[in-house]
Amino acid sequence: LCAIDIALKAAPTLSNLRLEFSTQSYYCRHALISIFQQCRSIRQLQLVGCEFEVDPVATPLKSFPSLNRLELVRCRGNILSFLEQIAIPNLQAFSYESGRENAQESEGIIMAIALKYPTLKSIRLEANFDSSASLIQAIEGFPDLEKMVFRKMGGGLVLSRTDILSLRRLKHLDIDCAVEADALSALTTCKSLKSLRVIEWDLKEVLPAIGGNLVRLTIEKGSVGIDRVILKYCVDLQYLEIG
Repeated sequence: LCAIDIALKAAPTLSNLRLEFSTQSYYCRHALISIFQQCRSIRQLQLVGCEFEVDPVATPLKSFPSLNRLELVRCRGNILSFLEQIAIPNLQAFSYESGRENAQESEGIIMAIALKYPTLKSIRLEANFDSSASLIQAIEGFPDLEKMVFRKMGGGLVLSRTDILSLRRLKHLDIDCAVEADALSALTTCKSLKSLRVIEWDLKEVLPAIGGNLVRLTIEKGSVGIDRVILKYCVDLQYLEIG
C-alpha cells in the first residue's frame, strides 16, 4: 500500500509506470483509477499480474494521449474486454506475456490488438500458439511493424515458407519457434532485416540467405564452424552476442 501511495503522489509527473497488484482489491482498484486520472505525461505503462474483472479499470486510460507503449505481464481475467475499452491513439509498442491462457485466448488477444492498433511498430509476445495462422495474420495487420519478439509457451507452432515471406518488412526479428525445412530460403526476401535472434533455426542455413543485411546477431549457443559462416556472410555485422 505504501508503494501505491507513492505512485499516487508522483502520478502527475510520471513518464514511466509499472504497477503490480490485483485489481480485484477494492483499494487497489480505486487507487489505480486515481493514478490513471492523474497521469497526463505517461509514455510507458506496464501492468503486472492484474486480474481484470468483467468491468475492468479501463476508462481512465482514454485520457493518455502521450502513452506509446503498453505492457501486459501475466495479467488474467477479462483481458479482451479491457483491450476493447481502452483507446490509446499514439500506441507504438505492445508487449504481452501470457497469464496461463490457452492458445485460443492468446490468439484472440493478439488479433484484438491487430484490429485496433494497426500502426504498431513493435510487438513482443510470450504466449501459446498452436498454429501460425493467427500469429501471421496479426503480423500482416501491422503494415508499419518493424520489430517482433516472440517467445512461445508451449503449442506446436512451426513457420512455413509463406509465414517467412510475411516477415519481409521487419527490421528486428527475435523468434522462438520451429521452421519447416524448406522455408529458410525465403529469408532472402527479408531485405530490411538488420537484427536477428533465433532459437530453433539452423544459422548455417539462415546466414547465407540474410547475413549480408545484418548489423546485430544474437546466438543462444555456438556450433562447430559457425564462426566461419559469420565471418563469410555477415560482412556488416557490428554487434554479436553469443550465449
